[in-house]
Amino acid sequence: DIDSHGYQTMDISEASGDGMYITNGKKIDITWEKSESAHQCIFYDKKTKKQLVMNPGKTYVGVVPYNSYSYVTIEKDSDKK
Repeated sequence: DIDSHGYQTMDISEASGDGMYITNGKKIDITWEKSESAHQCIFYDKKTKKQLVMNPGKTYVGVVPYNSYSYVTIEKDSDKK
């Protein structure tokens, strides 16, 4: 759904899905879940099934509906050395 300001809205109060965690130049396939009782998303390493421990510092989490996933592009920052 799109709100009155043109932003994508999603109800993720009782939801789960797949994703990627990218850190230190590596990608980890993850799953996530959010229940109303948890009040926060919990992320898991898809391979080990263990809860993901994120690196300290700033973290960005982007949520994309499945029907828009094909529009997402992740590119390496070529300016970094």
